[in-house]
Amino acid sequence: MAVIKKKCWPEWFEKFTSGERTLELRLADFDIKTSDTLVLEEYNPETKQYIGRQASFKCKKVEHSAQDPLQFYRVEDVKKHGFWIIDLEKLCQKIFKRKTKLNYFFGAIDTAVYAENLVVLI
Repeated sequence: MAVIKKKCWPEWFEKFTSGERTLELRLADFDIKTSDTLVLEEYNPETKQYIGRQASFKCKKVEHSAQDPLQFYRVEDVKKHGFWIIDLEKLCQKIFKRKTKLNYFFGAIDTAVYAENLVVLI
C-alpha cells in the first residue's frame, strides 16, 4: 500500500476533513490503487504555498475514467491521462502547522475511535 501526497485547495480540504465530501476526482497522472493512503495537503492556489494542514484518507475504491471535466484540466492532459475517481475514508485527522510544529485534532471527531491513529509531532 502506497502513500500518495496531493495538494488540496482550502475549501475542498474543509469538506474532506469534515466528512462532507468523500469522493475525489483527480487527473490520472500518478499511480494509485484501492487501499492506498491519500494525504491531502492544504494549499493556497493564490499564494502558491502550502498552508500547513494535512489529512490522511484510505482509498476505499479507485476507478479510472476517461470523462472530460475540462473546467479543471487542460484538454491535452485529460486525453493523455484520463482521471482517477477516488472514494476516501477518513483514517485520522491530524493538522500540522509548519510555523508552530504542532499537530492537533480539528473538528468534531470521536477521539476514542481515532486516538489509536493519532500521531503528535512536537
